[in-house]
Amino acid sequence: MAKDFDFKNYIQIVKQKKQANEDYEKEISLIVANCEKYICYNANLFNIPEFYKDDLKQEGRMAVIEAVWAYDEKYAAFPTFVSTCIRNRMNDYISRYLKKKFKDFDDISNIVLEDDKFSITDLESKTFAKECVEMLNKQLTEEEKNIIHLINQGFSYKEISNLLNITQKDVDNKLQKIKKQYKKLINP
Repeated sequence: MAKDFDFKNYIQIVKQKKQANEDYEKEISLIVANCEKYICYNANLFNIPEFYKDDLKQEGRMAVIEAVWAYDEKYAAFPTFVSTCIRNRMNDYISRYLKKKFKDFDDISNIVLEDDKFSITDLESKTFAKECVEMLNKQLTEEEKNIIHLINQGFSYKEISNLLNITQKDVDNKLQKIKKQYKKLINP
């Protein structure tokens, strides 16, 4: 962020213009523009595929606008306050995105365990298969559910590790754990 930029003054102008029902878009744009370097810095802290970073940056810009309205100079300098707001908004976005994208995890029948000799579709009884899916779903952590969905979406171990901020070995270990749980359910 530009050290010479007077955030305090521009925030006061924006709030005054809002009270007077005047246009304050120019001032907001200047504030956001002066936070852009920090927005990009924070977006790059997340180990996620590049195609998600534009969305993160947009979330950061929204956080700056919200920070303008919520800012109270009694508690912190604006750069400190906005930095926290940007990072929190980006963290929330990542959480919301994963939950939204993978909320329909109830159907584990898409699991493909290529190195095993069975799949859930090989089970003779659809009722039994459904019970196994429900039981496995209850046993898995949110992170394990996310891994399954990402695997089913065609993501590589490296992409999954970047997206979930874990190591590739963690991805493999969790997938092996899921496979063992799966085997126990169908072959007690």
